[in-house]
Amino acid sequence: MDLGLIVPASIVVGAGLSRRKPWAEKLMYPLIGWLALDAVAVSAMAIVMEVNNDPTRSMVLAIGFCILTIVLVSLAVHLWRPLVHPAKGYRSTARQ
Repeated sequence: MDLGLIVPASIVVGAGLSRRKPWAEKLMYPLIGWLALDAVAVSAMAIVMEVNNDPTRSMVLAIGFCILTIVLVSLAVHLWRPLVHPAKGYRSTARQ
């Protein structure tokens, strides 16, 4: 699923963002959420493998994905903050 959907979606959204396309900005939010949650899942899996002494465990994988998780969750929080707490003076264009 990662290589079949998420990697191509990341490339398409990244290309759209570099060209400042409005559709890419809308797709950026769910994509970064998916990437952050996927990194959390892989980090948890790597930690459980270490705790259970799995023969295929890798401390490098566990540490690397924990760092990646921190980076992606921080990025998601930074990107989503304006959606949750709009700036003062912001008026919604949504119909009331």
